[in-house]
Amino acid sequence: KDDDDNWQLAYFMMNVTTPDITPPKFINGHPRITANDFAKYDYQPNAGGVLLNLTTSIDERGRAYYVVVLDEDDAPTSKQVRAGVDYDGNKVWKAGYINLLDSQTYVTVSIIGLQ
Repeated sequence: KDDDDNWQLAYFMMNVTTPDITPPKFINGHPRITANDFAKYDYQPNAGGVLLNLTTSIDERGRAYYVVVLDEDDAPTSKQVRAGVDYDGNKVWKAGYINLLDSQTYVTVSIIGLQ
């Protein structure tokens, strides 16, 4: 009986799932980028170039987006990174995402074709 003299004649169980509103967080100093030494061969155009290895991990299942811009460019916002554009809204050198299917699992993607 509650404060208003209401009686509950039967009970029931209701399963409720609340939405996850907490964004994932990078863990253990990630993301990390490693690169090869730039190698350009004059006798083979487009051979060589830069290879970036992007390794990341987050604390829950999710997706990590990336863009490649010039070092001197302004950093894009998170919304621009997700859209695959730079700070000015222009197309970037490379853009993509990494699906992280398990928490605290390290995933590496190789970003190739950079000159």
